Amino acid sequence: FSFITLVHQEELSKCLMFVYNHPAMLLHLAVFCVCSTVGQLFIFYTVKSFGAVVFAIIMSLRILFSTILSCVVYSHPIQELGLIGLLI
Repeated sequence: FSFITLVHQEELSKCLMFVYNHPAMLLHLAVFCVCSTVGQLFIFYTVKSFGAVVFAIIMSLRILFSTILSCVVYSHPIQELGLIGLLI
């Protein structure tokens, strides 16, 4: 879908020129594609082996822990309503 959007908004040539002007970007794109593909394979494996409910629980816990970690590492304040949301 991103390719179609780039073509429709006439941004594809700008993207290709950026990659042409910055050859190191190809390595970053390749690593990004590989990581995305492996991530999708893990998602499919988890749903196939354990079901959609377990996957939904895993994703909810991942978001919860990443939010808490972000608050701790970057000293983001958690207001009362936000704390109630984390506890629910």
